[in-house]
Amino acid sequence: MQRSAKLKGLVGVFALTAVGLTILSCRPEPPRLNGVQANVFVMCDSASDDNGKLSIAGTFDTIYARSFPAGHPHCSIAIRLTFAGDQLRKHPVSVRIRESNGQSLLADIVTEINPKPPRPGAPVVSQNLILNMTQLRLPAAGIYYIEFWLDDALLTTLPLYAVLADQ
Repeated sequence: MQRSAKLKGLVGVFALTAVGLTILSCRPEPPRLNGVQANVFVMCDSASDDNGKLSIAGTFDTIYARSFPAGHPHCSIAIRLTFAGDQLRKHPVSVRIRESNGQSLLADIVTEINPKPPRPGAPVVSQNLILNMTQLRLPAAGIYYIEFWLDDALLTTLPLYAVLADQ
């Protein structure tokens, strides 16, 4: 049985079989985006950007340590943002790392991002931002929060857990 349907942003022809749903053909709907959206926001061992291609290695949300204070020798925060056409301008951004009590763990990382369309008439623009950190110090076991601010408004938050490792 074939049926035209709309499924999670895809428009196409689907066949319902005894084992599941088979996509016979589909095309993505044109993007409908208002404002700015964070598509990727992760803590990782490393990240790189090669002409808009974001490569990420070793994502994590927990750091295990034998004792505290503890340090992480090198890590990165990888962010991929999608901007609607009316958002193609300079945006101030900052990343804040906070302890569970709201205290800043270190000084805010502040920069700006200025998305440019890859081709004329592009309806949305994606832009990567990679923040590399060395010797990240965590004073105690607990939960920390990595906040991403855009235009002085909190866009998204990522938890980072610091856990005492079993000896």
